[in-house]
Amino acid sequence: MNSNQLQLILNSINLASPKGVGIFALSKETAIDNQTLRNFLKNNPDYFVKLPKQSSYQLNRFGKFKGSVGLMLHDFNAKQQPQLLTNNWLLIIILTSTFISLGCAIFIAQAV
Repeated sequence: MNSNQLQLILNSINLASPKGVGIFALSKETAIDNQTLRNFLKNNPDYFVKLPKQSSYQLNRFGKFKGSVGLMLHDFNAKQQPQLLTNNWLLIIILTSTFISLGCAIFIAQAV
């Protein structure tokens, strides 16, 4: 899930308030797979709530974001940033190790 997809989901659900919107209608509006949506909505209770006795979802207006689309997007983007930094550091460490090993191998080969 990326930030643009989340924005589509949040806006669609917000427009359907207070009735909420079902998975199939949301999938049709956002062009995101049903199962992907179902998992994402279920795994993000700070953003979404499932309405009782219905199969529709609504923005969580009582959680820490109080139903604010802007705050939810900001939180989502902030959670994505550390993951990108970790991946970059891992790549730098692997490349550095590779070049050091290669340099040592060349040095040893020339010494023999």
